[in-house]
Amino acid sequence: MNEKFTEIELKKYDLNALLVFTALMHERSVTKAAKRLLVGPPAVSMTLARLRELFDDPLFVRAGKAMEPTSRAERLFARIGPALGEISDVIRSHSGFDPATSSRTIRFASPDDLEVVLVPAILEAMADCAPGVKLVVRSADFRNVPDLLDDGEVDVALTATPPQLEKRHRYRVIYEDTFTALYDPAQTAITSPVTLEQYIEVPQILLSTRGDWRGPIDDALATFGRTRQVLASVPRFSTIPFILKSRSSLVNMPSKSASHYAKLYGLATSALPFSSPRFSVSILWHLRAEQDPAVIWFRNLTESCLKKLL
Repeated sequence: MNEKFTEIELKKYDLNALLVFTALMHERSVTKAAKRLLVGPPAVSMTLARLRELFDDPLFVRAGKAMEPTSRAERLFARIGPALGEISDVIRSHSGFDPATSSRTIRFASPDDLEVVLVPAILEAMADCAPGVKLVVRSADFRNVPDLLDDGEVDVALTATPPQLEKRHRYRVIYEDTFTALYDPAQTAITSPVTLEQYIEVPQILLSTRGDWRGPIDDALATFGRTRQVLASVPRFSTIPFILKSRSSLVNMPSKSASHYAKLYGLATSALPFSSPRFSVSILWHLRAEQDPAVIWFRNLTESCLKKLL
């Protein structure tokens, strides 16, 4: 296909129509996609009808209240999503960035144990040096961060370093951490440091975004033939202080976050009675945003705020 023919063909698939397509892929709803794009639902419906005709495929089918993508839509999104991200990043990287005057929206992903203390610090710093820059925060963990970066859903992420990353996923390790037991001494009668027998007798809260009942702590205990009592599996750290204050229990939390939670909620910490699993925490971004001045600025700002808190 020659270049002229490509341009003629592309006229049928204008950029706005492809943006509607990606919004529908993310939201699975005409109403929600319209809200995301700041347009009316009829405009999204009309564009979807045009896309269905152009691609000769329904693209989305009703499944209860949601709209499920067809296999053709899934294949298209795998190519169109990253391509639109590339276009956006090319435009941004050449448009210049002055935090003092910019109205750019930065999309940031963070686990909620860090979010509680880090996001207020970031917003305070931005109020001084970048009053017009807006921040959208997404919840994330090491499993879904690569996909969020690939899909252009976030610009920068902070999470435990994923075990496997592609070359397009750039990262910088910020610190190393271990786990600490967090509990309410008014509810849970244990010593500090907690003994192994106390540790395995106290009901525990497991943090898992996928509803798992097992984690790295269980693997560590299994090496010397012990198990723990898991009372509940919850998806967010923000729930945990209220559980700890309601009944005898403890949670294994990243040590640096645990110290902040203890101060904020009047809780106590204890070293684990065995060798804790270690992990690193990294700032991540996509290769296509490597030279984006806004992303570079926000990475540095986040790292600076984080190091002041640690």
